Amino acid sequence: MTIPHLAVVPVRSFTNAKERLRDVLSDHQRHILVRRMAEVVVRTVAEMMPVLVVSGDPEVLAWASALGAEPLPEPAGPPPPAQVRRYDFDALLDEGLNYAVSEGAAAASHMGARTLLVIAADLPLLSHDDVTAVLRLPSRPGLTLAADKHGYGTNALAVSPPHALRFRFGAESLAQHRLTANRSGIPVRVVHRAGLATDIDTPDDLGWLPQNFVGAYAPRLDVTGNMLR
Repeated sequence: MTIPHLAVVPVRSFTNAKERLRDVLSDHQRHILVRRMAEVVVRTVAEMMPVLVVSGDPEVLAWASALGAEPLPEPAGPPPPAQVRRYDFDALLDEGLNYAVSEGAAAASHMGARTLLVIAADLPLLSHDDVTAVLRLPSRPGLTLAADKHGYGTNALAVSPPHALRFRFGAESLAQHRLTANRSGIPVRVVHRAGLATDIDTPDDLGWLPQNFVGAYAPRLDVTGNMLR
């Protein structure tokens, strides 16, 4: 049995997420915001293809199941490579993310998916057209990358076959994914779309949120993203 596409959405946790928003949002507001953004992504993608939500957090896995997605418990990752120091927390998180996505890719291959979509969980403006744009591959095998708003990170990618690429999420991931694909002879296409580029990480990013995005728990913001008192 084969299926055209399968998506992997990595979600680390709803708790203590988005630490760079701590100065403007309470822990509870950040929890609600992160969960709502992930819900937008999972619901949007699930209307187009099966979705695996990869996480090591039981709350996230239960939430994914309630949404109709397939929860995939994040496996214990391999020991960090020698070049990653144990106190380099960001690098360790990146290694864990790549390992988790690789496990998702293996599951996608086992399920007979011809194309794997990997997409960030913090894209509140995501639309069906955005997902369709990522799935438009340059060839088969092939890779499409969706750039973040700065043009350095990878907010989504589609690759066929699912196991064709070594994932390089982390610093400068857009360039790293292109380099890895080029070395493997995989044609690459890059897309720039607002719904795929607009991830929410900093207080300035909050201005991109639709009005009443998270209901009564949403912070009150002016048009520049500044908090209203």
